[in-house]
Amino acid sequence: MKSVLGIIAVLIVFAFTSCEKWFEVTPAGEVAEDDLFRNPEGFRNSLNGIYQGMSRASLYGQELSWGFIDVLAQYYDVRNCNDIGYRVVIDADDYNYSHATVRPRLDTLWINAYHLIANCNTLLKRIEKTDSSLFRDGGGELERRLIEGEALAIRAFLHFDILRLFAPAPLVHSGEKRVPYCDQAPSVNFPRLTTEEVLGKVIRDLEKAKRLTASFDTLYQTQIMLVDCRLGDSKLAGVSDFLSFRGYRLNYYAICGLLARVYLYQGDKASAMREAEKMIYSSLFYFSEPSEAKKGNLKLYDDVIFGLYNNKLVDIYGALNDEGRTSYSYLFLKDREELRDKDPDDVRVGESLVVKRKDRDVCGKYFYVAPPAYRLNNKLIPVLRLSELYHIYIECVYDLVGEERAKAVFAYLRFCRGSRRELSLGSKERLYRELLWDARKEYTAEGQLFYMYKRLNRNITVDGKTYGMSKNFVFPLPEVETNI
Repeated sequence: MKSVLGIIAVLIVFAFTSCEKWFEVTPAGEVAEDDLFRNPEGFRNSLNGIYQGMSRASLYGQELSWGFIDVLAQYYDVRNCNDIGYRVVIDADDYNYSHATVRPRLDTLWINAYHLIANCNTLLKRIEKTDSSLFRDGGGELERRLIEGEALAIRAFLHFDILRLFAPAPLVHSGEKRVPYCDQAPSVNFPRLTTEEVLGKVIRDLEKAKRLTASFDTLYQTQIMLVDCRLGDSKLAGVSDFLSFRGYRLNYYAICGLLARVYLYQGDKASAMREAEKMIYSSLFYFSEPSEAKKGNLKLYDDVIFGLYNNKLVDIYGALNDEGRTSYSYLFLKDREELRDKDPDDVRVGESLVVKRKDRDVCGKYFYVAPPAYRLNNKLIPVLRLSELYHIYIECVYDLVGEERAKAVFAYLRFCRGSRRELSLGSKERLYRELLWDARKEYTAEGQLFYMYKRLNRNITVDGKTYGMSKNFVFPLPEVETNI
């Protein structure tokens, strides 16, 4: 990416109904920048196009949710998967990131993320200079602030995940400079920064984004807490489609949650606990009843605070989990029987959330669920859940408050997922083992477990085998990175 493009590709995202209306983007091909930002629809189209880019298979529609990143976390037995890259990358104990079928995948992650960041920067450059009167047909200054805040939050979000993939975690960081933070348009030659320097800029952008989005999202918080308003078909009363369905946008509450995630990664447990506590005790979000899984709520989506949307998600997942006349491809789940034996009442490892193929378990979260029951399953990509904030809070409380408080909160989280197994901590090491074990159940096919192992610098043990990870947590920098 030698420069920020002077044009933004305006994408036709999803021509659907109800909650999908805010995704609609003018089918104009490529539009000159000045023309694009001449009216409010141009700003809306630009932001919607960025979210749509994030939801593609090369990013969070596959690779950074249920796909490549969860292959690395050892969720799957990939021997019967038709993706050669998935089979090759974990074929040996040392992850084979340099293989010809793997390296281009890593380069694509980098390129696509920075392309979206460049579009965020172009949008930010324009929105910062735009008077709120341009949005008089919509939300006025509230809308202008939302667009600016969300673009900042996306920029921070994408940089943070690039950092988590291509640079060492703070726990083992040696001061090496690997990742640039691109925060201007047009593009310049941004220097590579240390992990701590990038985290500082991520936090700066998220804190500003939180202030910008707070005025709207706190005003409508009683509606946002309703799942059907946040993720479903019911728009917010009195506002446009673009301003509705906040669960598919980096809303104020999602930004608070992301800050908790970033602060914990940084090692600032006091700040992480503060942000997580806001969400846990806000009474805005709640967990799905375990019984809903049997009825079709395979993603237990009531506690999803931020997710992405892809109306081809079932097809993308099906391409790697399908059976033909002469062959088949499945991402068979590892260790399900062991998890089920240890905690048979936990809905996350129960039979309701898996699909049986060849007498083995395949994650059912992304298979088609016939409407009208739990119709949100088919297009929702969970990115941030209330349960993750519980995990963050538990880890921080253990250090800053005490074991008893951590144990009580942990017990409540597990109760909400149907677990009846007695919880025993007793030491920091035991806490980490329990958290990792719970996370393996909670984040199946959602792309967060690998990062947790990396942050804690832990080897991965599954099905009785331990994978040494100290040299396998950091992706090689792509050859294209010098072209930013």
